[in-house]
Amino acid sequence: MDTGSVIFIIAVTALVTGSIVYILTTRLKTVSANNPFPKDGVATTNAMQLQAYERLLILVDRIALPHVITRVNQPSASAREMQLLLTQSIRSEFDYNITQQIYVTAEAWNAVKNLKNKIFSL
Repeated sequence: MDTGSVIFIIAVTALVTGSIVYILTTRLKTVSANNPFPKDGVATTNAMQLQAYERLLILVDRIALPHVITRVNQPSASAREMQLLLTQSIRSEFDYNITQQIYVTAEAWNAVKNLKNKIFSL
């Protein structure tokens, strides 16, 4: 993998992570501004949303190509086998966290899906 690809992957990962953090903070400011004294149900929902965003940030970090390569590296594997291992690892991470889309905005979820697709296209 050449330096340009690695820089591109890191830049895309940083962009998606930054976008998710921005969306999270903007959404929390809006919720707290509209309801400064949340009831228990709203507080619980907000906590679940925070946990979902946290899990998505962890997902974004875990599917970043440098981290996936480090986790599934098998020196004896051919290039095609390594590609399959990387793809399977990213898919399993994504599938494990797919339910988080219930708690986050469509924009945040689409950002995570786009990152996954960009990584697959590399």
